[in-house]
Amino acid sequence: MGLAFGTLSAGCGDTNTTSEKGECAGVVCSEHGLCVSKGGVAFCDCADGYQASGADFLTCSESTAVCATIDCSNHGTCVVNRSLPFCDCDDGFHVAGDELSDCQPNTVDACQGITCSNYGTCTSNQAVPFCDCDDGFRAGGPYYLECLAVTNPCTDQTCSDHGLCVVVSDTAFCDCDDGYELTGAELLACTLIAAGPCADVTCSEHGECVVDGQSAFCSCDQGFVADGLECLADSSWPANPEDYQGQDVVYAATLSLPDMQSMPCCFDFGERSKNGTGAQDNAYATLLRTMANLASLNVDDLVNQDLENGGLVLLFDHRGLDAPASSQVLPVVQLEGAFANTTTYAEASAGTGQFAVLKNTFLPGTGQPRSVFPAERDGNDLMGGPTTSRVSLPGFFGTGLSGSGWLALQEARLSAELDLSGDVAYQHATISGYVELDDLRQFFNEIIAERCACLGIEGDFFSDTWSAQCVSDAATLCEGEDEGACVNFGGPYCSLLGAMLQSSADIDIDGDSSTYEALSFGARFTAVPGEIVGLYDPCTTRTLCTGDSETTFCQDSVLHVCQIDSDGCLVDRFTDCAALSSTCEDDGSTAQCVCFDAPECEGRDEGELWCDDNTASFCHANGPTGCLTYETEPCEARSCAPAFGCECNPVSECDGLAEEYTCDNNTLVWCGTDEFGCYEPSYQDCETLICDATVGLCVPAGSCLQPFAMTSDDMRLSGEDFSALASDTVEMGDPSCTPGAPGPELAISVSLLPGQTLVVTELGDMAATVALIAERCYEEPSCLLSGTDDEGALVYQTLSNRDLIVVVYPSQSGGASDFDVHLMIDPQCGNGTPDEGEACDDGNFIAADGCTDCNVDPNTFCDLNTSPTACHRAEPIALVPNVETALIGGPIEFGTQYYYIITMPIAGVLDVFVDSSNGGDPDIFLFDSSSNLVLESASLGSEAITNLPVLADDYVLRVDAYGAPLEDHFVSLLLTST
Repeated sequence: MGLAFGTLSAGCGDTNTTSEKGECAGVVCSEHGLCVSKGGVAFCDCADGYQASGADFLTCSESTAVCATIDCSNHGTCVVNRSLPFCDCDDGFHVAGDELSDCQPNTVDACQGITCSNYGTCTSNQAVPFCDCDDGFRAGGPYYLECLAVTNPCTDQTCSDHGLCVVVSDTAFCDCDDGYELTGAELLACTLIAAGPCADVTCSEHGECVVDGQSAFCSCDQGFVADGLECLADSSWPANPEDYQGQDVVYAATLSLPDMQSMPCCFDFGERSKNGTGAQDNAYATLLRTMANLASLNVDDLVNQDLENGGLVLLFDHRGLDAPASSQVLPVVQLEGAFANTTTYAEASAGTGQFAVLKNTFLPGTGQPRSVFPAERDGNDLMGGPTTSRVSLPGFFGTGLSGSGWLALQEARLSAELDLSGDVAYQHATISGYVELDDLRQFFNEIIAERCACLGIEGDFFSDTWSAQCVSDAATLCEGEDEGACVNFGGPYCSLLGAMLQSSADIDIDGDSSTYEALSFGARFTAVPGEIVGLYDPCTTRTLCTGDSETTFCQDSVLHVCQIDSDGCLVDRFTDCAALSSTCEDDGSTAQCVCFDAPECEGRDEGELWCDDNTASFCHANGPTGCLTYETEPCEARSCAPAFGCECNPVSECDGLAEEYTCDNNTLVWCGTDEFGCYEPSYQDCETLICDATVGLCVPAGSCLQPFAMTSDDMRLSGEDFSALASDTVEMGDPSCTPGAPGPELAISVSLLPGQTLVVTELGDMAATVALIAERCYEEPSCLLSGTDDEGALVYQTLSNRDLIVVVYPSQSGGASDFDVHLMIDPQCGNGTPDEGEACDDGNFIAADGCTDCNVDPNTFCDLNTSPTACHRAEPIALVPNVETALIGGPIEFGTQYYYIITMPIAGVLDVFVDSSNGGDPDIFLFDSSSNLVLESASLGSEAITNLPVLADDYVLRVDAYGAPLEDHFVSLLLTST
């Protein structure tokens, strides 16, 4: 029993029920439904027998016709989506068949009977089949369960004779010649470009002209600065990094990567973005959260860890800031640094930190910073950019990646509210831009090549087409303390990462509008005063090679590989070849470990196992060299079996009984296991007592050793001779349970749930006493309750789980008489426990309180995992696929919750965002229709759930007020079809 919903619906009939206001003006829903407006979007709530259809869901079409012949194997309901019928299957069944018109048990393969036109392979995702087609074919057909030949859409396309037709994702478009732009409804024409803001702008041949809105500006090469529409040599910086002097420096003490629904979040890239104009862009944050969720991590926690351990030190230096001025133009330098002079994060975030600037912050061989924002100050408002900046990647893949390097942030923009009451500080600061996919791929390739030699990968990890060199046994190869990231890269996330990165891209940087080549980025932060005290050289903490060039060489049996890492250090990465069953050989041009293999493995294959003096030995490849070595394992008390290794010796008394008791000729045997998992029995001779394996004890004679079990809620034991059935002798120590006459007794075991009532009567001719005891019948147990009238009637109710034994005694000697013992567990509405046939039970009979007469009231969420059932009023929300639903809810007191019942009309991907206008801290929890917690988000501030796969079902969203009341709350929901 899980989650119960109450819903309320009204049939629209055949009359015109169109609203004439707002978005619904003029929408008649085919005269078979009611137009509804949600979040500024109109859609049709159709009458029974009709379904919303059409591109905008503004038509009500008859649904019975297409479903008339589909019975879903009597295990589901036929529904219609976009005029196509398919089965919504019952719990325990999944949709099947090449037209999704059948419901099969979950034990049956969802792909059974689906051939994919014999040009692909059927696979399933959450019990939904789909086709993975061969090269040259694509998924198609009404249910995408066919593999159709891919035709060349560029046939007969000329691109106006000023371009080349290319195909991307089965779609043709034109790659136009210089001076021509892509036009036409199908993007298959190339038209001469009219002169724009960058016409004839050369940027002094030391930069590139870029259009921002209707204005042109120069993005200058390194070593040059923009002066109007020229790029001039920059002589304002020192010749060496050691000579750089900070002026008005601030340190980013807090930093967050907000999602795109947070206000304010990020820059709007307009039509260049997948979101279009009027929406904020931060695909980078969404990607990081998705990747962190895969590793069961939290991005905000990881960013905070990087801040606190000094892995992320971001500084901004204001050159020539004139504090009294109300407006001025000045450069703002972005610097990366490290804590200096024992500075702690607590000191740094309090504004008293000292910092050393990383050498890699500057252009090679100069004292010129890589990132400089041309900024304008207006009072306390600071705006900088666009320029090229840098962004770090948090260590969400595990240890070994955090602080590994920096990515170029293109078209970076800086904004901040200056605090000039003392030393310079930032309030409400943001930095935005985009990261190119090619840079991300190169970044990952360099990090893996530099830090994950344990994977044994030759060449790039990611190819130009984003295929990855996955390593299935990465966890075995990479066991070092700083190799956790390598395990995640090569193993569990390898096959997903490339596709995730490509699908996350949302910025078009080449203007072809058919693909996206970059990920938008946005971060919010605050900054406090800081002091730069020198230069930090990370190379001083690493093992370096002598010389100044990359090389390889042998020194005895050690291979030395000298490589320049991401910080520009020439690092000596050495390998002991001898430890890898190899020797180091240098042919004059390169050095490498060459296998000689362990002598014990000579003539044996990799993975071969053999026995020698009860010791198991096996050959295996050692590390990235693949050289054969061997390991041994003494079998000790076990036996060595060739081809299998150390095996447990059989123990006949314990066959199949690990961690259990058994009896062997009145000897109690405990079948435990030793350190190797082998049976290790212990024995106890019960002597004059009786062995009972059920409880693992030697017990006195005359006990109810094997009581009858009550196998149903209504059970009767009857017959003509009670003594023939009753053979136990129960030694009762409580006088209230003493039988009226000596004789045999009948023992029956009963298990009760909280709130259940047990009724026992003896309806035969035999006069009886019925007793109820709370434990097995050893050593004179105490009596809970007894009935001593002619029928031996007994009624007992429990408020907790109880395992009990009912004992029936004849009140007269002999017991050879007609008997009829009746035991019944009586379900009662109002006892606080949902029994069979009850949708809920809140322990009372109050009407309209959410659970009336053990039925769920309309628009109510009842959590059946609670007893008594906890019911809450819930606001119903019916989502429309691919249309955002936004609403503003009321206040939520601290410690209370607000509930929404969300109806998903189709399976897809769900995005949820919740915020509060008073800066409160909402927490959100999403439950499925079985009361299972699907996902929760309980970070500080606004909450978001992104890219969550959901089924066509009802879900419950619970919003909590954490720490303080919420004056109101804002909810945004988007169900995207997949």
